Parts: sequence; structure tokens; C-alpha cells
Amino acid sequence: MSRENKGFQDTPKMHHALLEIVGNIERSGADPMADFFYLGGPMTNIPHFNFPRFQEVADRLRAQGYNIVSPAELGDPVTLAIAAASATGDHSNDKGDKVGDKSYNDFLSRDLIICSLTTCVGGIFLDGWQHSRGARGETWVLQFLQKELYEYSNVGGQVSLTNILDRDVRLGELGVELEGVPQDAPGLRTKAHNGGKQ
Repeated sequence: MSRENKGFQDTPKMHHALLEIVGNIERSGADPMADFFYLGGPMTNIPHFNFPRFQEVADRLRAQGYNIVSPAELGDPVTLAIAAASATGDHSNDKGDKVGDKSYNDFLSRDLIICSLTTCVGGIFLDGWQHSRGARGETWVLQFLQKELYEYSNVGGQVSLTNILDRDVRLGELGVELEGVPQDAPGLRTKAHNGGKQ
């Protein structure tokens, strides 16, 4: 079977996956049809996958009027309960590298798609995001798509968002070497071979 024919057969599966993502966003209380910010940060190997911190920050931002999509609120109730109950935040268990029936790559793929949605206007990232492989990937996608990036902090009870103007520069400031994380491909910062356009 040709690759083109297989693509048409997979269309219902892809359509279902996108509808599932939009449904998860709606169940979380966010409006996927309005402009929203994706909330990112470290989860793996943090007790309860860092859900309490994600919930606290999402609540604070929503109280200030932000439409927030938090990965800690996405998914079916059984998977969310398993993740929230994890004392270690480790994907390893008796099912291999899965939480419920979802792998790390399943979660990350979903989150990268969310960052790519046209109604996602940017990302707000929790402290420690630079140590998270997933969050570094999310910031790369958001920056590549020319969306806004912010670091969240709460000083004296006041929410503060600091604009990340250049993800790679910020990672350097935070002492993170870019080896093994998404980096700009050759030509992204220079004129590409598409008629001189960037």
C-alpha cells in the first residue's frame, strides 16, 4: 500500500486523537476555542508528577483572568488518579514506562500538539522547567511558532510573569547545555533556502 493511501486510512484515527485532546481541554475547564496559555514545567520524577504545583499555579493564573491549559488536568480520570497518587512521579511501574495505558511519549506528543494549536498563544513555565526534557521541547515548539514564553514566579503573593525573549539564551543563563535538547536547526536564525525568507 502506498504511503498516500495509508494516510487517508489514518485520517479517522488522527481526527479522533484531536477530538480527544480538545475534549480533555474542555473537561479541564479551559476554553480551547479562545486564546489560551499552556502551563509547562517539570513533572517526571517529582512526587505526584508535580500535579499539586501545577494546580496551584493554574488556579492563581485563572483567578487573574488567564485561560490556562495544564497538562496536570488533561486525560481520563483513571490516568489522572494514577499519576496524582504516584509518590515518585516515575513512569516506571509494573506496566513498563506507562502511567495507566499512556507512555511518556504519549503525554509529550499530546502536549506538543496542544502547544501547536492556533489558539495557544504561548506558554507559562514553572520553576525548574529547564531541567525537564518535555518542557524544553515545549518551549522549543512555542518559540519556533513565534508564540510568547514566560517564566512564572510568585513573590510576596504577587504573580509575576517574566518574558523569555530567547529560549536558547535563557537556557544558557540557567546553566543548561543545549546538548541533547531541541536546538535551532541550521538556517532557522539565518535566511533559509526558500527564496531568502526566514
